[in-house]
Amino acid sequence: MNDSDRIDFFYDLSEVLTGYKRIRLYATGQGDFYFATLNEILGTDLITELLVEFESLVEQSNKPPYEHLKSLIRQKMFDDGKWGPICKNIIKMWYMGNWYQMPDYWRENYVNSTADITKVLSANSYIEGLVWAAMERHPKSAKQPGYGTWAFPPQSTVTN
Repeated sequence: MNDSDRIDFFYDLSEVLTGYKRIRLYATGQGDFYFATLNEILGTDLITELLVEFESLVEQSNKPPYEHLKSLIRQKMFDDGKWGPICKNIIKMWYMGNWYQMPDYWRENYVNSTADITKVLSANSYIEGLVWAAMERHPKSAKQPGYGTWAFPPQSTVTN
């Protein structure tokens, strides 16, 4: 699996995990950064192994629209002691812009990296977190709606 395939599968996996379409994930500008962060914290070999596992589930599910794929991911990845914590952290990265330290049992069995600490990944990751779109709100202290907009009722901005 080459680097181009790896980032494509990362976006595909992220699309299924977050419930947002790839175009929305691209619009955050964070995908490449999150992918690099995963590789830095957990290692390229483990992330490649994760993406190969995901690729095999995609092949089993007969490609999009991903309904069968979602149930396969729940069964084969979310419930798995190795892949579940990584998938959950990928969701948290996209929504919150944070990395949460992997559970102790996971660190003991798979990767114990000094980079695996709970942290905000960057100012932009906070601002571009999917949580804000999901709540139809602006991140505090960033992306303000503009002067005088308080006088109008909120408009829905959610686009999957």
